[in-house]
Amino acid sequence: MSGNPALKNYITYSNTDAGRAVYDNFLNRVTARFPGHIKEIQGIADGSGVPFNQLFLLHLTNELDAILNNTAVEACSDVLLTSTSQCLLGHNEDADPIVDSTGYMVRVNITDSDLKESFTAYHYPGQIAGIAFGFNQWGLVATMNGLYPVEVAFNGIPRQFINRALLSATSYSDVYRILTEGNVAYGFSVNFGFADGPDALGLWNIEIAPNYTAAALSPILSIQKLNLDHYYHFNVYVELPAGRWL
Repeated sequence: MSGNPALKNYITYSNTDAGRAVYDNFLNRVTARFPGHIKEIQGIADGSGVPFNQLFLLHLTNELDAILNNTAVEACSDVLLTSTSQCLLGHNEDADPIVDSTGYMVRVNITDSDLKESFTAYHYPGQIAGIAFGFNQWGLVATMNGLYPVEVAFNGIPRQFINRALLSATSYSDVYRILTEGNVAYGFSVNFGFADGPDALGLWNIEIAPNYTAAALSPILSIQKLNLDHYYHFNVYVELPAGRWL
């Protein structure tokens, strides 16, 4: 972590009055909705010796970069193909070069909560799963594209925690529920399908944008379902209209 220049900037910002307010706001919101995710970060902190606050800041990367006017990293690309007999979902992870030697795949089994989870996912160093790609015991296969609105919705949940929650999805309707139960602080796109169950042989892309209405209870979505077709997605909004997201 000591060699991460972005993290140093986040720590500096979090020590200002404005930065502390942003940190506390998002920590309170995530703790209220996803207390298990906070426990996962605390576990990484306990095992690595890296302070919890620094690890939590890493999970706000997209939101903090937008606040600090850092240049967006347009990195990942996805190709989706469907036919009558199979579905193909291809993804490349062109992230920060530091991830090339420090990222890792983890198989996770969570049994100490009401929600039993089992999934395999690519992890960035010091971070919980979800931001890249993974699959779970219900047959879900999901990949993410970062999207870069011009503003942060401070009444939303940071995108990485929504991404992590998607790894528990059991069906298309469950994915939709997770995405719409509360507003999101920043944008992303999820490409996904199911290898088993009633939603097998289907692929979807959903673009998610923050809802900037003060009382917003859910984000703005654009849903594309493939039907014997192909589709591409990158790190830009394609389906949602131009506006405050671009």
